[in-house]
Amino acid sequence: MKKLLLLFAIFCGCTITQAQIICIQDTLVSNKEALYAPYKNLDYSSYLFCVKLYVHVIRKSDGTGGQTVSNIYQALSYLEASYNPYKIYFKWNNQIDYIDNTYNYEHPSGAVFNINNHSDGLDIYLFDDNAELLIGNGGGSANEDLTAVFVTGYFLDNNTVAIPLAKSHVLSHEVGHVLFLWHTHHGTGENTNDPNECPELVNGSNSNICGDYISDTSADPNMVYNVDLATCIWLGSGVDANGDFYDPDEHNIMSYTPTKMHELFYLKTEY
Repeated sequence: MKKLLLLFAIFCGCTITQAQIICIQDTLVSNKEALYAPYKNLDYSSYLFCVKLYVHVIRKSDGTGGQTVSNIYQALSYLEASYNPYKIYFKWNNQIDYIDNTYNYEHPSGAVFNINNHSDGLDIYLFDDNAELLIGNGGGSANEDLTAVFVTGYFLDNNTVAIPLAKSHVLSHEVGHVLFLWHTHHGTGENTNDPNECPELVNGSNSNICGDYISDTSADPNMVYNVDLATCIWLGSGVDANGDFYDPDEHNIMSYTPTKMHELFYLKTEY
């Protein structure tokens, strides 16, 4: 059951000296479940965790396009804002791997996960803000097995203002998948290969065994981006098996709400 945010393929202790994060040990474990077993019932509230980070930027074959260095720092700031308050830190060596290939640049997809991927950390692949997916303006994807994510393109706010997704909490959302967070509507509004999947009740009585397996996130029937951008209120409705009305969290980064909603996000987790 993927209920723990803190147990990542790269498990390491950390110490903090002033503002500097130092990883004591990085350990690659091929069998994640074997790693998780001893830790599932521990209290992690006093622990710090580091995730080694690798950054790739996809450009055209002539080296043009792609994200600038300042854009990369801005993108990574969203990860820090999302996870640092929960004692999860990212250790980046400040090196950028430029993938100069026009075809890849013009066709964003998970195919890039096989390019210069690392087995000892999280690989982030950033496409250009104007590189669109075939399904729309932009988006992102994660591959938990390869511990890799990509983000590309933009979101149109009210079909007028383009919001670059690489510099948004869409990146936080995709990294959340690699850290084994489910969507908030898991078990209710989607079907996956999770054998334990089941609908979460609004009253929270089964929240630790159903839904996203995190007790302090609200039951979510899947908002499907149907949120008023002015009020940040879900425009849908529905009831659970008990007849209780859903009241999902529009700001949770693992929910399906517009990118703008995530700019005022808060991420809850159960240690």
